[in-house]
This record gives sequence, C-alpha cells and structure tokens, in this order.
Amino acid sequence: MLWDGVIEVWEGGILVLGVIVYTVYSFRASKKEDNPEVLEEFEDEYGQAAGKKNDGMMGMAGLILIGLVGLYFGAEWLVEGAVGVAERMNVPSAFISLTVIAFGTSLPELATSIVAVIRRQGDIISGNAIGSCIFNLLLVLGATAMVKRMVITAIEPVDLAVMMGMVVLVVPLMWTRRRLARPEGALLLAIYLGYTVYLWFDRVQGA
Repeated sequence: MLWDGVIEVWEGGILVLGVIVYTVYSFRASKKEDNPEVLEEFEDEYGQAAGKKNDGMMGMAGLILIGLVGLYFGAEWLVEGAVGVAERMNVPSAFISLTVIAFGTSLPELATSIVAVIRRQGDIISGNAIGSCIFNLLLVLGATAMVKRMVITAIEPVDLAVMMGMVVLVVPLMWTRRRLARPEGALLLAIYLGYTVYLWFDRVQGA
C-alpha cells in the first residue's frame, strides 16, 4: 500500500477492518485461556477500584475527559513543535517524524516496558510493543486514510525495507525460546542507532 506513495480511502478501510478482526480474534482467544496468575494479579491491582466504581465514576469520567483534551492539544503541539524544529534547523520533516516524533510517541511504551521488566513480566513487554505496532499500522494509518487519502512523499523504499527487515529479524528471535536475551536486545538497539545515523547522513547531510 505504501510502495506507490499513496494510501487510498478504500485501502484505509481494509486496514481498519484488519484491526477489528484482530481485536475480535484476540478477545475470543483470551477468553479461552486460563491463566490463574494473570487473574490473581488483575484482582490485586484493580479489585479495590472496581469495588468503589460507584463512588469514583464521576471522577474517572472527568479523568477521561481531561485526558482526551490533553491528547488533542498534545498532538497539536507535538506536530507544530516538530515542524518548527525542522524549519529552524533546516532539517527535512521526514527525519523529524522518523526520529523525534517516533521516539516521543514511543516513550509510554518504553516506560511501561521498563516497569514490566523490573517485575519480570515479559508478556507485558512483548505485547505492549507488538500491539502498539499493530494498532499504529492498522488503526492509525487506516483511520487517517479513511478521512482523507494519504499522499506519502518522504518515506523511501529503504524505510519500508528496514521496517520489514526488523519484522523478519524479531520473529525468529522470539519464536525460538520465546524470549529476548541481552545480546539480542543489544543487537536491536544497535540497528536502531545505525538506522538513525543513516537517516542523519542521508536525509540531513545529503539534503
């Protein structure tokens, strides 16, 4: 879909349909799993909050509303700030979006993963990263394209190749022992740093 530089409205619909099918399948599959440890942890973390749902309903609704408003303005400021940085530094917007914005929007996942690894909850880490990528590719791209067809001019074939290459690399790393060792994590981090350096020399220095 990205290879021709355009995501049409109907292609966005296919992506959104994909995330709906994936979510329904995941929900049904999770109901068939019987994991006492997960259930126990859920009860410990959220049981007390559930018991006070009537008392705190208005408060939770208020937090959701504040979060939605903050999300809107945060997204506006993030885009405006990134464009401003790109213009002041005479840096291509594609470099800013592939590095600064991508890293900034991934910070919540990073924070969640750090907490999870301290608690030795590997499923949370992998599910957090994989689920975020799935929803970004299917829901974010799809819903945006359904609003208006997306014309992509700054994403080059090498960016798509790196994305596909990382999928090809990560799958066997996690498939064998269902875990990522420190050397494997260091390899992934080194690839990311190398890709960032490549973007700097190719998109900034080469511009």
